[in-house]
Amino acid sequence: MHYEIDKYLNMIGYKIQLPDNKYDEIKNSYEAISEYISNNNELAQDADCNIYYQGSFAINTIIKPLRGDDFDLDMVVEFDSSKRDMSASEFYNMFYETFSTGRYKDMLEKYRNNVRLDYNSNYHFDIMPSVPLRNNSLALSVPDAKRRDWVIRSPKTFIEWFNNQTKKIQGYKVKTFDNRRIIMESEVTPLKKPAPYEMTPTLIRTVQLLKRIKDVFFRDYKGEREPQSIVITTLAAKYYNGEFSVYDALLNVARKMKQLYDNNNRFMIPNPSYPSEVFTEKWPRHIEYYKNYRDFIYFADSRIRNLASSNDPKRAFTELFGQSPIDDIYNETRYDSFWKKTSNITKDNVFPNEQVTINKKERGNA
Repeated sequence: MHYEIDKYLNMIGYKIQLPDNKYDEIKNSYEAISEYISNNNELAQDADCNIYYQGSFAINTIIKPLRGDDFDLDMVVEFDSSKRDMSASEFYNMFYETFSTGRYKDMLEKYRNNVRLDYNSNYHFDIMPSVPLRNNSLALSVPDAKRRDWVIRSPKTFIEWFNNQTKKIQGYKVKTFDNRRIIMESEVTPLKKPAPYEMTPTLIRTVQLLKRIKDVFFRDYKGEREPQSIVITTLAAKYYNGEFSVYDALLNVARKMKQLYDNNNRFMIPNPSYPSEVFTEKWPRHIEYYKNYRDFIYFADSRIRNLASSNDPKRAFTELFGQSPIDDIYNETRYDSFWKKTSNITKDNVFPNEQVTINKKERGNA
């Protein structure tokens, strides 16, 4: 049974990959923004400036947006240590001004730790200015526009930690992450095309499917306090135990994520490669984060387990991953014996969004 479920999970995973034409569009925008920063930023004058990316693109867990929803590419602009003498506010404002009068001015938004350039074609760039925390450090000092102070971020160590986690196989553990210095190969790191789905490790597939489940669960939620993708990604990588089967990995990860809440419903998630950075730093001030996490992971855990026992496999898959990919897969494999118990999808709402009862909030700073 797990073999059959894996077959359809991998078909779903393939269908939610970012299309090549969208990658090409984003790559062109990334290169144009990088060139603009290098040529038009007062902070970059007489200073070294490294531009690279973090987040889902960096660890190959990007997925196609649900129903045309917006998604982002997270960029980092790392200036040299000479800029540490500036105040956080001065540093941030100078970086913001880079875009306020140029060709990006009508796309510009201000956020706590970054500036956003919002494209009309359902994606945006979150660009985080930074300086090294100290000489030869991987960690970064990043301006917080709300606090008017510096905060710590460490995307490069997280990327290496996550990549190490993907190399786990059962019975074998990768070497402990070490905090050695990563040397940038160039001033602007080229945007790599995501690896083909068939070449991605089980952990990456598991994260992508969990992110899709999260998108489906919160598809009508208009608030700002759903669990961040970095939280889902970190917990999945932490609890992944080297399973070869995607379904076994989903079962294990979802169960342990549920246990985390059951054992401590006010938990915190630090960056496992640099614990001074806390991904859930806003959660203690807003209980909605915990409630939304609880509702999401209880749903995911129960519905993932249900895939192996449901009398209506099509409905069970649709609840988790949405109508579009499941209808496509069902039409392609309708004669498979796996679907023989399947009844037609009814007009009843099979999605769980009515569980999310939090009122719409005014958009806060990301």
